[in-house]
Amino acid sequence: MKTLIIILIFCITTPLLAQNNCSKYYASTPGRKLIHKTYDKRDRHSLTTEYKIENITPSGINVTFNLWDKRDKHITGGELTLGCENRTTYLASESIMTDILSQYEGIEYTVTTTDRLAIPNNLQIGQTLPDASTSISVDAQIMAISFDINLSDRKVVRREQIETPAGTFDCYVITYTNQMAGGLGTRNYQSTDWIAEGIGMVKQETFKENGRLVSRSELTEVSDI
Repeated sequence: MKTLIIILIFCITTPLLAQNNCSKYYASTPGRKLIHKTYDKRDRHSLTTEYKIENITPSGINVTFNLWDKRDKHITGGELTLGCENRTTYLASESIMTDILSQYEGIEYTVTTTDRLAIPNNLQIGQTLPDASTSISVDAQIMAISFDINLSDRKVVRREQIETPAGTFDCYVITYTNQMAGGLGTRNYQSTDWIAEGIGMVKQETFKENGRLVSRSELTEVSDI
């Protein structure tokens, strides 16, 4: 269950038309592969995520993904589609969560996205971005859990150049509040994303309200096949 939550938190006519309809701040080049590594609060490697852009369709960007744990054991993989509209790329969380949850036997679940996560094409410092929200209900027979994830107060706060194992990138920095509310109460986290043109997320950090680090993720490899 913890892995599923990390996945969510940590959690696109013709190709030319689709690309023109998408945000340039997400990878939309067929064959492009992105690998991210996630680290816990003690800076220990906990998760590896691989995304590969398969093709561009009238519906958006088709992506395949794979997840490995800290021991490089394959957890799961699947496909998802990122929608594109008005030069904005959208991620509906249920597209990835449904594919992941369906691979676990004996689990009943519902995943509902009220507001998709939007990445517009025209970013500028001081800009406020739309909120995003998802509701998840999972019944694993021995345990049932329901919770809402709300991303709010999304703001473009600055632009900076950062260096990762995958290279150096010119990024816009977006901060937001990540709220998880459910049967165990409500928890608020403060998150920061660094996103680059043609790539998407390059780096991400999440902190508790007291300022303590929860997790961080960074791009470790980008390649075009």
